Amino acid sequence: MKVRWTLEDMKTYEGAKEYIDTALIPVYLLAPDALGVAKVKEQRWLEEICVYAERQLTGRIVLFPTLYLVNEQTRIPIFESEQFQNIQWITTQSELHESLTASNYSSYLLERNENEDDLSIMVKEGKRLTQQIMNQWKK
Repeated sequence: MKVRWTLEDMKTYEGAKEYIDTALIPVYLLAPDALGVAKVKEQRWLEEICVYAERQLTGRIVLFPTLYLVNEQTRIPIFESEQFQNIQWITTQSELHESLTASNYSSYLLERNENEDDLSIMVKEGKRLTQQIMNQWKK
């Protein structure tokens, strides 16, 4: 499953733009020398959970394509927009989560699980992310 925008996605977004106030941005550190099956599984887990949350909160959030960082020193771009009152960064990597939080970004650390192919575990983590986003709306 790839998180990328299609023409249909943009048509849907433009039709609901006035109601969408939250940007959901998956971010993943993937050094070129770290490529492998484990990294692909982790990245897939991140994107599938984000897609789940987007489906649950359709009409309020827009899921951005995953932002890939090639090393820990890569600066995360400043993301500011009048369109989005809430910006939620999502990662599976604790170091990246800590860096985002230290930079005053709202960051959510997805928990990893040995049984990531288990749909019930994915749904459980997706519900936790969805709840985190709804809690952010209450602030």
